[in-house]
Amino acid sequence: MLDTEIDDSFTAGQHFSSTAGYTLRVACVLAGRDIPDLPKAISPRLAVARATLGAMKPAEFAGAEPRIIPHIAGFSNLEQTDRNFACLYGFLNFYSI
Repeated sequence: MLDTEIDDSFTAGQHFSSTAGYTLRVACVLAGRDIPDLPKAISPRLAVARATLGAMKPAEFAGAEPRIIPHIAGFSNLEQTDRNFACLYGFLNFYSI
């Protein structure tokens, strides 16, 4: 079922896999953590993402406000505030997957 495609879209498994990656690419950066390597297989990938996010504490995000976050989005090198990084990059990509 997770490998069923609709026209030219990603499979459900590919969507879940991408979503797991985006959650960590945003949350880990905002918390000042390294982004963990994720397994390719969907079940272990989701398990690592869930465990990593579940272990995060609100205090880890304290102090993110004044930082400028450099990152690459597509072919662009960007520098964004924490809020813009979360809202214009993280949430936007997370919800568009």
